[in-house]
Amino acid sequence: FTCGSASGSSFVWKRASEGALTSNSIMASPRSLRKAASAPLRDVREVFVPGFFQDAHILGALAAMKSFGQDPQDLLVGCEGAAGVLGVCLFQDGEWCFEIIDDFLPVQRLGKPACCHTVTDREVKDWAALIEKACAKCYGTYEALTRRSELDALEDFMDVGANKVDLREFPIWGELWQHMRTLEERGAVMMLAVRRREAVGEKLTNGLISGFGYPLLRTDYVDNEMVCELVNPWPRGSYIDRKSAPLDAEPTSKSFSMSIHEFCQHFTEILEVRLLPPDWQVATVACSAERPCYPLISVPHAAQGILVATDCGDQGSYEARTSTLGLRVFRCRVVAPPSHSVGARQDVSNPFRNLEILAERHVSARSVVVELPQLEPSCLYLATVELDDPSSWAALRVFTSSSQRFRELSTPEAAYFVEAQSSASLVDLEESSRCPRTGSRMSAGTRRVGDANFQSYRSRLGDESVHGIDPPLVPRGHDPLLVPEPPKIPCEPRRRARGRGRGQSLDFGQMPHMFQALFGSCTTSLRC
Repeated sequence: FTCGSASGSSFVWKRASEGALTSNSIMASPRSLRKAASAPLRDVREVFVPGFFQDAHILGALAAMKSFGQDPQDLLVGCEGAAGVLGVCLFQDGEWCFEIIDDFLPVQRLGKPACCHTVTDREVKDWAALIEKACAKCYGTYEALTRRSELDALEDFMDVGANKVDLREFPIWGELWQHMRTLEERGAVMMLAVRRREAVGEKLTNGLISGFGYPLLRTDYVDNEMVCELVNPWPRGSYIDRKSAPLDAEPTSKSFSMSIHEFCQHFTEILEVRLLPPDWQVATVACSAERPCYPLISVPHAAQGILVATDCGDQGSYEARTSTLGLRVFRCRVVAPPSHSVGARQDVSNPFRNLEILAERHVSARSVVVELPQLEPSCLYLATVELDDPSSWAALRVFTSSSQRFRELSTPEAAYFVEAQSSASLVDLEESSRCPRTGSRMSAGTRRVGDANFQSYRSRLGDESVHGIDPPLVPRGHDPLLVPEPPKIPCEPRRRARGRGRGQSLDFGQMPHMFQALFGSCTTSLRC
């Protein structure tokens, strides 16, 4: 790969192992990686210096990781200083992969670094420049990096999709502050604020730099005022019009605070990334417009869930994104027959009769994220991915805070599901997460649909089968939800792949069969 239009005679390539930027090179010794890993994550003296290639978005993402306790140097997974070979771990196409690069870095002829770098105690470090070179190799050229944003960089460095907050949904400043406050209380969330009204790099009268990201650490009440605390990772760009001290008991020179009123005036974008614990379970499936997939998810206990759909067809594209990526999440409650329906026929022709739409998002971005605050064990959850480009494909990942059952719908089930989507009812996701437990009464005095327990009944032997699906025979007093589970294949915890290429996909034929509880012993005709 090349430097694009910047690969003229004004740049030379020098090896990092020979001190291209500094004698304190990460490639100088194999012990440098171990020394960097043992260094404190939140070094207040380290500043991020952009390079010639408009790489402030990469540094903004790395600064956000460092501010929230994520060491970005962990992306450097190995080096051979003598050979000048380095491995960088990036998240591409829904999986972790290695980018193998050499240690040649672009330097201007006057000796000034052309790539981004960090400075600590007047010592220049090149670990950020090596990560930037791996991104340039992934996208083709350094010039291609100028067409990327902080949203793309966060997704390259984190295994959970980044989400851009739609400020139009919060016309009142207090509502935006409460939204950010709720995210903090729900779990660890990494947020980055950016202003994009002026040219990139232009310094404003208040001291902020347009187009540069500022990590948003936390929110709090100070003197009955909604206050946001941010970090300035840049060598310049400190907020001048400060009316209050930082929220920390021992403030640093890099952190500053401002009211939510000032925050909404100064920043135009807010990016958020959920930081998931390592014990969360994840399952992945690939889909395309020609071959859609309909995954079926359930949990044995109440849990949180996050669904991330990533468009994997535009890697290295220079043009701005014009296609739309959509993600819809459905919920299906299991409904018991009436108490007087002994011997009644089970409606196996419409297993998704009580289909509900929990969330629907369409974005012009690389990934779309939907967070489900509460997954109920008595419900089945399904998801669909919508792609505008018929030649593109996407990776759908399902994260849950507890063990999950995951498989893809079979052909007959998919036909029922597609037909039921047109009649699915829309529910409020926030209200659904606060709904009462099974069997409790709502405010109107009526029970929720599907709250009644399964009544013991026996289907008539003369019931007709539908598309090869036989009616189940449920013994009296037997609860279909409590049938013995087949051997469960647990989803592997989140981890980084040990090499580039497609990851190991799940064997759907061995997944626990969720519809066995609905259709009894008819497992052969329904198995994927």
